[in-house]
Amino acid sequence: RLERERNARKQAEAILEQKALELFKANEELRGLNEGLEKTVAKRSKALVESELRYKRIIESMELGLLEINNDGKIIRAYDWFCDMTGYTEVELLGKDANDVFVPQDQRHLIKHQNENRQRGQAGVYELQIQKKDGEKIWVLISGAPLYDADDNIIGSVGVHYDISAQKNLQNDLIEARKVAES
Repeated sequence: RLERERNARKQAEAILEQKALELFKANEELRGLNEGLEKTVAKRSKALVESELRYKRIIESMELGLLEINNDGKIIRAYDWFCDMTGYTEVELLGKDANDVFVPQDQRHLIKHQNENRQRGQAGVYELQIQKKDGEKIWVLISGAPLYDADDNIIGSVGVHYDISAQKNLQNDLIEARKVAES
């Protein structure tokens, strides 16, 4: 009987030893996989940050003012060139209604139409006169497009603004000169 118990114990110890060795090997393999995943995540995170910085530098080097608004028309991001163009800081604009800040009442129908298009996923280009912080009005050419989240839901829109005041003034001067010439 003692001999059978010893043999059973030895068999159990051998099985435990084999299972412990298998568990150790599986743990080592898992540790290796985890290290590989961590390196991959770190590499991709670095690439994402670099891509975002490159995109940001490109945007900030262009003479285009970008403004992002949410579906309620509230400003969620104002890029530097847009702030320079309008005289506001981003902090002054965040959370404000873009129409209330920039758009004269007689132009709001155009914005309403454009916002409806954005909600349907449509982009558009249009001219609009906006008011700067100091009260001066400028003409801008706006290229607007919907903003999407990771699940392809429309969460707002982005407008790329280009100051065309000089061109509009020249156009008006030419119209006046033509009227004078014709009369």
